[in-house]
Amino acid sequence: MLYPSDLEAEQIFQRKMELLRSQTVTTAAGNSIAALVVAALMWSTLANSALIIWSMSVIAIVHWRLLKVNDYRKYGDPSQLAACFRFCARSVTVNGAVWGLMFAYLSYHIEPRNMIYPFMALGAITAGTSLLYNGHFNPFRYFGVPALLMPSTVLIVAGSTEKMWVGVTLLCWFLLMHSISSQLSRFLAKSTRYETENIVLIRDLEYQREYSKRLNEELQLKSQIIEQLCAKKGNRVSSIRPKESDRIA
Repeated sequence: MLYPSDLEAEQIFQRKMELLRSQTVTTAAGNSIAALVVAALMWSTLANSALIIWSMSVIAIVHWRLLKVNDYRKYGDPSQLAACFRFCARSVTVNGAVWGLMFAYLSYHIEPRNMIYPFMALGAITAGTSLLYNGHFNPFRYFGVPALLMPSTVLIVAGSTEKMWVGVTLLCWFLLMHSISSQLSRFLAKSTRYETENIVLIRDLEYQREYSKRLNEELQLKSQIIEQLCAKKGNRVSSIRPKESDRIA
């Protein structure tokens, strides 16, 4: 089995960390904007202090994740890559739980017709998180389970027929997204493995090319030595062979 060298492992680590950082910046901005939009939509419906605390919690969680990813990128090494992914997965889970609690509260206290725009924001955040982080872990499993199962459960057991159908629809959408996200995670995991293997194969091909070049140079040198020896041997034979005048005599 082929393994990357230390230099190649460092290059792969830096590449993955740069990608993870750009994805974390995007999710931080998206979560912050979505939290502010939901707070604005629910400002006249729910307690303002609760909305402020919730939106600030979401913003704090995603920006804390961004700071930690930056620390890993600057001061980490390839051996800490798995630890960085585990931290991001846990942070995404906490963020999903915060979103899930808020939407479970919304599902219980407001009418289904008032849920359209907040749930559109939640759906956008869930889809965006799933697409961005899928190359590193299955984000839908970490974010979607707490963010969507809690409000869908509340809607199904709330007692209202209208809310129950909304909850069933949300649950079906959750199962569909989970299936798509799982397939995408497997595909991206294979792509990442192939990328690493390609880097190692390129390294080995370059090594084989250099080795063939050195071997060819050695063969040429040996050929020159053999030619020189043959030339010297031919000169010695010609010097020992009698001249034509001596044969006639």
